[in-house]
Amino acid sequence: MNKYVVTMNAGPRYNLTGNGRHSMLAAAERWGADFIELKQLDKPGHHYKSKIYYDQKLPEGRICWMDADVMIRSDCPSPFDVVPEGEFGLVRGHHPSHSGANDHVLHNLPSWLSKVGIKKDAYDINSEYPNTGFMIYDLPEHKKIFDMAREIADSHWDERWWCADQGHMFAAYKKLGIKPCWIPVMFQHHGADLWYGWTPCMDRLG
Repeated sequence: MNKYVVTMNAGPRYNLTGNGRHSMLAAAERWGADFIELKQLDKPGHHYKSKIYYDQKLPEGRICWMDADVMIRSDCPSPFDVVPEGEFGLVRGHHPSHSGANDHVLHNLPSWLSKVGIKKDAYDINSEYPNTGFMIYDLPEHKKIFDMAREIADSHWDERWWCADQGHMFAAYKKLGIKPCWIPVMFQHHGADLWYGWTPCMDRLG
């Protein structure tokens, strides 16, 4: 299958920096993928909501989605090799370096999930809630996840960041009974872990 590295550069909340674009272009070349830069929001004024529609603009093949604030190290292995073809690859939202955000999710998401018909005993937020800023999936195989996310959004859209696209994609894959392929935590470092703890080899958990 053809491979694509995809991002969205459609400000004001989704401005791709020059360094970010360079790192993505270089990664795409190393990984044998084409680079696609989306420059228009499907839902003007709703950058999060647009993320559950952008699959409709993409060609068939293997997709590596990256948010515009992602930087790819030159020694980063290809996620196309990490996630087997046909599987839905995600990074966990509850990364040790992202602990400041975890409380918001834990305190707010369960009530929203109950409204869309997902019971508390059907999931574990700590291990199953994704950060959708980095995903690997195949089209058209995984289009059904986006279709379900849009269906949920039609009746229960919540634009707060802890729900937004991440909550809807989480609810969608749970409703469909899909088991993600979890990408190793080393792919996802946030906040102070990067600002104050960067090392030449990011090989620690947080």
